[in-house]
Amino acid sequence: MTRLTDTIKQYLTPHIVLSASKHLNESENGVSKALGSMTAALFAGIIIKSEQKSLMEQVFQQAIGFDGTVLDRLGVLVNSDNLTQHTPLEVSENLVTLVFGGKSPAVVNAVASFSGIKHSSASILSAALAGPLTLGILNKLIKQEPLTPAGMVLWIESQKGEILSKLPGSVAALIGLTTPPKHQNVAASVNLRNWFLSMLVLLALGLVMVWYMRGG
Repeated sequence: MTRLTDTIKQYLTPHIVLSASKHLNESENGVSKALGSMTAALFAGIIIKSEQKSLMEQVFQQAIGFDGTVLDRLGVLVNSDNLTQHTPLEVSENLVTLVFGGKSPAVVNAVASFSGIKHSSASILSAALAGPLTLGILNKLIKQEPLTPAGMVLWIESQKGEILSKLPGSVAALIGLTTPPKHQNVAASVNLRNWFLSMLVLLALGLVMVWYMRGG
C-alpha cells in the first residue's frame, strides 16, 4: 500500500496551496503546514478512537459514501466561493466534529498557532480541503483494496509513524496521541550502551582476578 504522506503530497500540489493562500490572504508556507497538520490530525483522531466500533462504522460509511473523484478536483474547490462555504457535501465538516468532538475548536486553534495563520483560515481549510482530502483518500482505499471498517482502521494504524511525523506536538497532546521526545530515546540508548560497557569492564576485572588467584 502507498504511504500516507506520499498520497497527501500527490493531491496537495503547490498549485492548490498557492491558490488557497491567495484566497485566504495567508502565506503559502502557513497554508501548507496547516493542511498537512490538520490532515494528519484527522487520521490521528481516528487512531485514538479506533476501539469505538460504532464511531469507526460512522467514519467508514462517511468515507464510502463520499465522492472519491473529489481528489482529482481539489483545485476546483480552491476558489473564493467554495473555500468559504465549506464544500463539498458538508460531510467533511461532520467528519471533523465526529473525530474531535468538543475539542474541534481547540484542535483548529492549535493548527492555526502551529502554522502561523488565522484561526478562521485554519477552520476553513480543515473543512474545505483537509476534510475532503481525508475522506477522498479513505474512499479510494476502501474501494481499491477493498476494506471493511476493521481493515480501514488497521491500515490507518499501520501509518501511525507517518502520521506522527506530520502532527504538531501541541495537537498530538490535545487529542491524546503522544510519543516520547526524541531526546528521551537517545538518552535511553546512551544509558543502555553505558550499562553494557560497564558489564564488560566488570567481567574483564573478574577474569583478571580469577587468573591472579590461580597464580597466573
